[in-house]
Amino acid sequence: DAILALSDQVIRGDFLGKSKLSTYLYRIYFNKCVDILRKEATNKSTPQEEWGYIASHEKSALHDLQLKDDIRMLLGYFDQLGETCKQILMDWGYWGYNMHEIAERMGFKNNKSVISQKHKCMGKLKKIIQSQREKKE
Repeated sequence: DAILALSDQVIRGDFLGKSKLSTYLYRIYFNKCVDILRKEATNKSTPQEEWGYIASHEKSALHDLQLKDDIRMLLGYFDQLGETCKQILMDWGYWGYNMHEIAERMGFKNNKSVISQKHKCMGKLKKIIQSQREKKE
């Protein structure tokens, strides 16, 4: 859900690039987890005492494992994009390069070409994520 939300927010332009894409994804993931916990807190059939049995360091370890799994899954999606898309999205979203810098690094004609390619890549990534989501359902 967090990855789909990230994809949607990037496509809509809600992600402004003021932070790393990984930081933004972590915040979305964190908020999704909080939403689930709030929902379960209002669900009387789920005893909240269960959370008391998990020590804080264990919660942190569980969180780290889940985050690593999510990152592995996202990298798998990136591998399906092809090298050009993977490089553009990583340079832009993870490393924080602007479109002009990416154009120079990758030999594009200009930054408008990179912007166009980035949008195509994001659309392709969104389709891959939706396809994987449908397979799970």
